[in-house]
Amino acid sequence: MSRYNKNSPSEGNCGKRTRGQFESDNLLSSLLQSPPPSSSSSSSLQHLVEHLRVKPNNKHIDPPSSPPPSPPPQETIHFYSEKDIWGELSNFYHLSPPLIYKGHKYATSEHLYHCLKYMPPNASQKSLEYSEVIRISSTPYKAKILACQKATGPYKWQQDLRKIIKQYEDVDIRADWEEVREEIMLLCLRLKFAENKHCRGVLLSTDSKILCEHTSRDTYWADGGDGSGLNRLGYLLMQVRSELQSKSKILHKETIT
Repeated sequence: MSRYNKNSPSEGNCGKRTRGQFESDNLLSSLLQSPPPSSSSSSSLQHLVEHLRVKPNNKHIDPPSSPPPSPPPQETIHFYSEKDIWGELSNFYHLSPPLIYKGHKYATSEHLYHCLKYMPPNASQKSLEYSEVIRISSTPYKAKILACQKATGPYKWQQDLRKIIKQYEDVDIRADWEEVREEIMLLCLRLKFAENKHCRGVLLSTDSKILCEHTSRDTYWADGGDGSGLNRLGYLLMQVRSELQSKSKILHKETIT
């Protein structure tokens, strides 16, 4: 059995010696074992020997190319207040025209989100009444206070809210709210950016950047102020943006076809 491994990757011809290599080795061996050549043939013999010797391969080998540079970190857009830059991404942003859901107008997506806490299937009449109270509240912050049924503070508007909450203290948020709140939020965002051209344009202008609600007041919907939060609102906004981008591509393709 041959001592060469035909499968060895280091052997260019699978470890087998060619006929030409055997002939060269035999000729070289016979020449080296012959008596010393005469002076007349020494020059030609030396030339033949040198010709048959294996010469090192001095061909230049380029070093392996360096790995490509890492891509730059993806840019992040932080938003929070509806009055600041990127305020259109906030649920507190006042919509003009208002958002329409099942024939009713909502001043902000925040209003709609909190109203839906009290509009489950087979909701009681009183629950629907309280949802209407939330819908017509003058600001998204008041809508949130009413939905959470917690109004503290000495100001008259806070006292007025407490009186309203007391009338509906026996009305509870839908029992499955923790399970459906992201689905509800996604619905609100889809409606907002589908209906409002200005807000849709702002969202699409963010391209592929990371969207992050930046505040220490919320660790679920926002980043917690220090990045420890879940930023669920930011991720849902990016999902809606992706959906709008795909729809825009389809409409553009249909237009040019």
